[in-house]
Amino acid sequence: MNRQQLRDIKLSAEQIKRVMALYGQSIKQQSNKIKEIEADNEMLSNKIKDIDNQ
Repeated sequence: MNRQQLRDIKLSAEQIKRVMALYGQSIKQQSNKIKEIEADNEMLSNKIKDIDNQ
């Protein structure tokens, strides 16, 4: 393997590392959004139960 090929492999590895970091960030954001939606869903469900019990 020559120097250029090694340099290309290193650059590819760095790009993969950046993509994986962005992917991890995206997963975390989606997880936080799901938690918000679950909390909203629970609140609305409780309101519906309160209305049904009246």
